Amino acid sequence: MRHQSRSAFDGTASVRGLTRLPRRPRFRLAALTLALAGLGMATPALAQSTCAAGSFAATIFDPCVPASPGYYVPVPFATAQTAALPGRFVSGSGATAATLAQVGHFVSGIAATAQTAAPLGFFVDTPGAAAATPAPVGSFVAVTGASAASLAPPGRYVPTTGSSAATLAAPGHFVSLAGQSAPQQAQPGTFVSGSGATAASLAQVGHFVSGTAATAQTEAPLGTFVATLGAAAATQAPVGRYVDTTGASASTLAP
Repeated sequence: MRHQSRSAFDGTASVRGLTRLPRRPRFRLAALTLALAGLGMATPALAQSTCAAGSFAATIFDPCVPASPGYYVPVPFATAQTAALPGRFVSGSGATAATLAQVGHFVSGIAATAQTAAPLGFFVDTPGAAAATPAPVGSFVAVTGASAASLAPPGRYVPTTGSSAATLAAPGHFVSLAGQSAPQQAQPGTFVSGSGATAASLAQVGHFVSGTAATAQTEAPLGTFVATLGAAAATQAPVGRYVDTTGASASTLAP
């Protein structure tokens, strides 16, 4: 039969000279440590009670380990690390906080170790973004890591979102204002001979333009004349008058 005695002071029981754990929960861990030390066994390190912010221990018996890249530990005595959320990243180990993605950059996933520069055609105008914004129609982004889109200048246009360049207005067309999504056609009486025009040209005296999107003006043919700028048609010489040259600006009285 085992000899057993109970202490009148702390409620512990003794079996063959070994001290059992106290019955009261608040003394159990300390008693276990003393008992193991009395047997010559290693005393477990209470790592959790000493882990600083930036490190953690899964249990009280595990050593403190620094937070991994992509993770952080904001408070001491932690048992787990926290993943960086979209819009934030952690580049090194032992972090106590995640870093906001900078303007011109974004972080789309969790536990990221780096931010990503906005690609061509996109921009990021606020910190902590989880995605880049495509340039709207009429605008473009020609560089990576941009914080804003640029308006298409006069003479150019952008018809779609997410564009990295503006398109030159073709001959017969023009763009007079910045930020346009489409060019304008030259109207009758006007023409555009080159690319990237900001305005259409009026047909000169002796010439006319009858259609839209014209790239050149037309000389008034024999028997007709054009007396004003920007004409859409030539005028027939009236009775008693004649025109014997092309590109005439007036008719001649018959002798």
